[in-house]
Amino acid sequence: MGRFGPSNGMFTKLRVDWYRVAVAHPKLLRALGVISLASGALLLTGALPAAAIPGLTASGTGTVISAAPSLVNPPANQPQGVAVANGITYVSNGAGHSIDLYDASGAFVSAIALSSVAVPSPYPLAMVVSSDGSHLYVADDNTDGSVFDISTATNTLAHTFPVVGQPIAIALSPDDATFYVVSNSDSLVYAYATSDGSALGHSVSDGLYETAFHVMVSADGSKIYETMRDPVPVPPNTTGGLRILRASDLGEIGHVDLPNASGLAQSPDGSRIWVGSTDTAFQSVIAEFSPDGTATGRDVAVQSDPEQFIVSADGKWIYAVSRSTGLLDVVDTTAFTADFTGLSAGDPDQLALSADGLRLYSTNGAGEEVKVLSIAKLTLTSPAAVTPGTGATTFSAQITDGTSPIADYTTNTVTFDILNSSNAVVATGTASPDASGAASASIDLSSLPVGTYSVRATLDPIAGTVVVTATGFRVSDSAGLAATGIDATLPTILGIALLGTGATLVTVRRRAARRGA
Repeated sequence: MGRFGPSNGMFTKLRVDWYRVAVAHPKLLRALGVISLASGALLLTGALPAAAIPGLTASGTGTVISAAPSLVNPPANQPQGVAVANGITYVSNGAGHSIDLYDASGAFVSAIALSSVAVPSPYPLAMVVSSDGSHLYVADDNTDGSVFDISTATNTLAHTFPVVGQPIAIALSPDDATFYVVSNSDSLVYAYATSDGSALGHSVSDGLYETAFHVMVSADGSKIYETMRDPVPVPPNTTGGLRILRASDLGEIGHVDLPNASGLAQSPDGSRIWVGSTDTAFQSVIAEFSPDGTATGRDVAVQSDPEQFIVSADGKWIYAVSRSTGLLDVVDTTAFTADFTGLSAGDPDQLALSADGLRLYSTNGAGEEVKVLSIAKLTLTSPAAVTPGTGATTFSAQITDGTSPIADYTTNTVTFDILNSSNAVVATGTASPDASGAASASIDLSSLPVGTYSVRATLDPIAGTVVVTATGFRVSDSAGLAATGIDATLPTILGIALLGTGATLVTVRRRAARRGA
């Protein structure tokens, strides 16, 4: 054993004979000892790690849904289709034979007239936007069917493609090369090239289901999904369902029996598809399937007849509207639970989301209106750390919905709850948002013991309670250490080790000095 260091094993090459260092370099050893003692003391007092260890921000976001002013349509509108592209909301005006344009504030801008096109009494219905937003394709629900191709760059009619009669639903392939329509006359799916409108083929009836509702292309473009109901009364298939077609030739590759299948959507990556269904007892669900139609075993109860729904861009939410009540359900696709909002979306014919996801549009041809719902964001921020005894601490929340001025939440209340590690409320504060959607509350945390806590903000808007939680802020004896959001154990161990090292070095220096004397 060498002095003050191991002499064998893995440490042999790394040992330092501090006695020899002390004799040869007494000032260096003394300096190292003083630095170690000082660093250890600073670590234990918490003065050092604030700058040495990255900080932590405690924050979280949630969704707020509330009613917004409906779009004011021109006369004789019968709005049934809606889509959003390049900041413009397009609404099909059935009775006015036009496509009406609205800006981001909801003001009417202009109309694209269709009455002069070479088809009898055009009646624009469902619509779909190309992936790059450059084209809008609109199904014309007439006996002599058409699809209108509108350039969104110039907002002019680029082409009128003749298609099967009475096209009531339309979808685009992911590469925008093919559009698919469903005919109300035979409930079959027809494919056409977007380049010139040439017919590419159609599906054939399998005798199982009678009336088509929606059509959707899989995320990879290989499959076509079609929901159907009101079945042909031939056993055993008497419940309606989901047809799965091969995109290349529209041949059926599978089907799923579902009572009165209606609404249809998929996750952004195409790994899950969702179908609305209502049984003979008027019990309705949104059921989940894999792309090949295999049930995942997850479904969620919603209001009756969920005929129209749309998925948020991040895939976290399904916004579903009941045909029977016109009211909105919001489905959490992670937990697969539904929140009944009580908000009216009318008698929906089609839904659309703004590009930022903060506006939900619902056309109501029978009610002559386009309902608009505001999907705002509630953001919670809190300090990363608090030192006991410092008094009141400010916690803040901000509501933003992409409009100016913000929707009025001044009559609502934001409740801030401080939760301990057992999720028990240990402190509370409340505030009302101001006209800009901001709310702050000062909460006295001086009596809380050292530990890690969560902050919960709860807002009660029209759509129901919105809860946001931020985790990770600490109450600590050291303001500097607490600001890091890191447990004090490691700095304490390091501090003790540095103190021990410093004391050892000083002792060695003194012994060497005596022997040298």
